[in-house]
Amino acid sequence: WPVWFATRSMDATDIRRLVNVVGAPQFSTQALFTNSVGLSNKALYDWSSINLAAMNYVRDESAISSVLLDQTFIDTPRQLLGLQLGYFREAGNRRARNIVGGASGVASVSIFQIDVNEKNIDGSPNAFFGRPFLGEIAPTLSSSEIENDTYRAQLVYKMDLRQERTGLRWLGMHQVTGYAEYKNYVFHGLSKREVIVDNHTWLGQNVTRGGIGSAAGGLATGPRVAGGYFRYYVGDKNGTNVDYAPGDFSYGNYTMNYGNASTGFVRETVALGQADLGSGANGSLTVLKSQGAILQSYLLKDRVVTTFGVRSDQRYSRLGTPTRLLPDGVTTDPATYTQWRGGNWSLGKGPTRTAGIVIKPLRWFSVFANKSDSFQPAAVAQDLYLQALPDPAGRGEDYGIALNLFEGKFNVRVNRYKTSELKRRNGESGTLAQRIQRIDFTYNSQGANDTFLLQRRATEWVTQAAAGRGVTLTEEQIETEVSGIMKLPVPYLRPLDSGVTATDDNIGKGTEIEINYNPTTFWTMKLNVTEQKSIGASIAPDLTTWIKERTAVWETIIDPTLVNPDGSLGRPWYTERYNNGNSAKQFVDGLVVAPLRLYQAFEGKSKPQIRKYRANYSTNLRLSGITDQPILKRVNVGGAVRWEDKGAIGFRGVQELPAIVTALDGSRPIRDKSHYYLDAFVGYRTPFLSKKVTASFQLNVRNANESGRLQPISANPDGTFTAFRIVEPRLFILTASFDL
Repeated sequence: WPVWFATRSMDATDIRRLVNVVGAPQFSTQALFTNSVGLSNKALYDWSSINLAAMNYVRDESAISSVLLDQTFIDTPRQLLGLQLGYFREAGNRRARNIVGGASGVASVSIFQIDVNEKNIDGSPNAFFGRPFLGEIAPTLSSSEIENDTYRAQLVYKMDLRQERTGLRWLGMHQVTGYAEYKNYVFHGLSKREVIVDNHTWLGQNVTRGGIGSAAGGLATGPRVAGGYFRYYVGDKNGTNVDYAPGDFSYGNYTMNYGNASTGFVRETVALGQADLGSGANGSLTVLKSQGAILQSYLLKDRVVTTFGVRSDQRYSRLGTPTRLLPDGVTTDPATYTQWRGGNWSLGKGPTRTAGIVIKPLRWFSVFANKSDSFQPAAVAQDLYLQALPDPAGRGEDYGIALNLFEGKFNVRVNRYKTSELKRRNGESGTLAQRIQRIDFTYNSQGANDTFLLQRRATEWVTQAAAGRGVTLTEEQIETEVSGIMKLPVPYLRPLDSGVTATDDNIGKGTEIEINYNPTTFWTMKLNVTEQKSIGASIAPDLTTWIKERTAVWETIIDPTLVNPDGSLGRPWYTERYNNGNSAKQFVDGLVVAPLRLYQAFEGKSKPQIRKYRANYSTNLRLSGITDQPILKRVNVGGAVRWEDKGAIGFRGVQELPAIVTALDGSRPIRDKSHYYLDAFVGYRTPFLSKKVTASFQLNVRNANESGRLQPISANPDGTFTAFRIVEPRLFILTASFDL
């Protein structure tokens, strides 16, 4: 059950108790990297039998239909002409509540804590004292609907001259395919929060409950207490360990305790439910038109095979109108949920081209090469300066050789490749661009509960100052004054037409070697070895400029409501630790500047997070090749060995503890060790019912060498692990199939 009440701040004794119970390192209020430690002690949490994410859920519903029509007009040994028409429709909806370990607004990773408050805020005994819990700040739920209609037409023509008796046979076979496709994709989505949904005098009228500012359709921002801090208790007072998984809870009436020592305390019944965030664009409408053709030719008795393709894409898109909340501050106005913004469509267009060739100078030897460039239609987006971003693009090339030896028993393929993702939006730069917005803007929901958020603070300053003068400001007047404080134009303060992100490039290089060896028709083996590198390039140049420009502004801003030790008003906003949380400067230095420097330090170099080498070997033996015993000859056995190289899961700090870590050292990665995995299987195939039915049974054992463990996936600068992946113990799978 969630518990909704205020607690006192922890003092030094509380922190020592917490450290001793959880086993975390000492905290530093000035450190830029929080030294939280991943919970791996089974005495505290038996991860093999208890699921701390038990309250999460994702529910998908979809209806899919398709129609396909094939028509052959010509079908002779020399020529083929055919047409295919298709229609595909998908309509679906998703309801998600990923609170622990998923995308859940502010709190995506929970921290296991012990309730160290002996008393509640009103002095009454705390019934939960000493119990372990998971704490979540304003977890976010989501709902979405999609409609996808696709129309496709393909026309194929093949001319095969290989059987001609004249010199035409050297012209080989040619097949050309032309196609056209039209896609209409509609998306609508809402984010929600679990908040107080009934009316109270201290909440005010016509205010947002789950929203994050006046962006929620013109309503005033409600008190932040409307959104709760939820504690999911997972054990009793004994052993300070996890005894059971966190449970879900029902919406309804709960008792909230609030107040202070000066004015007294109040116990009041409040209704807990869901409220829409009601801000920003709620959906998108995308029309994608594609046309293309592919030509494949087999020349010189199939010794030369060429492939050429070209495709043209046009992407037309527009966004939904910003959703507006009804006066209750809880429910979205349905008229704003399905409307599209006016004006011209956003257009992105570009070609995709590919070319490849295979040459077989000898029966057992061939060489090949391929090259392509692509345009990737993407949703409308803009950079930090609100300039439209170009659509991502891609480049690819690979070449290699293939050997076919010993009458096909031994095959080798060696391939070297290079792929480039240009102007991608889902890389490190995009993550940092979204983080830096949390310093300034209320419309970034990821930072809705950051106590330093400048737009919200500045709004409070100007409205309080006006109230002190007996003046009530309009929304336009508030925006004008806040704009002056933040040194940004007013449009930056309003919900944006599209998401803000930053781009970078990523280059992948590698070598793949695949060997297939079949000593007999009864025994097959396959070995695959890969070397791979991932190289970053063009890491967020506009982000670096934005940070420099905004830092110069942030350092000049004074919070006029803060009291100095001498009684005077006004302290620097940028370095203020509101509610004993991180300051804006700590956030920027630790979560933006430090990782940005690290990413830029690796620009042009292979990222150590990528496991450079991998190898897989598999084999299958049918016992009928070595025995005629009636039962054994129906058996086949085999298995596989999979191996992966070590990979970085973090970096050491430039400074060594107990010094304050302010930067990461890219030359000192913290690596997870290499791993190998074993698989095995045994199968049995037999006919029955007078050989009218053939039954196949197979028992697979996946990860036969695993008994269950935790594998670290991230680490603090001091080398302690912060998060783990649960590696499941060996898995047994029995399958049966029947051929009639």
